[in-house]
Amino acid sequence: MEQLLTVFNGGKEIPLWGFALRAALLYFALIIGIRWMGHREVGILAGHHYLVAAGIMSLAAVRMVNAEASLTAALLIVFAY
Repeated sequence: MEQLLTVFNGGKEIPLWGFALRAALLYFALIIGIRWMGHREVGILAGHHYLVAAGIMSLAAVRMVNAEASLTAALLIVFAY
């Protein structure tokens, strides 16, 4: 249970399965976020949508690979934008 809290809240060391769990959760959060934008296909997005999406993905990627960053903060960033 302590390792699971470390995966979500961040810590000095995260197990390998923790990084896989972080990646999967953020991947699905980004997919849901794109669907909530109202576009079914990525090809119909305007230019500024790509810039916003790139910014969100960059913030999520930093939170995903940094062991001391919180996963809940990353999910909040994805859904707030």
